[in-house]
Amino acid sequence: MSEFRIQTRYPVYPGGGCIPYTGYIVQVFVPGLFKGKWVDIKGFANKTQAEELLRHLKGK
Repeated sequence: MSEFRIQTRYPVYPGGGCIPYTGYIVQVFVPGLFKGKWVDIKGFANKTQAEELLRHLKGK
């Protein structure tokens, strides 16, 4: 079973704009030989959308 999480990032610039906002990034953990890394799946401007994707990925 894969591990998923929501990571908060600031600043995020949508579409190359100049107004920063807080973004919510859904990530998956990819194991490696000695250590793993978190890889971005999709970013959202709204936390509820990120949580919805997280529930979908976890199968709940």
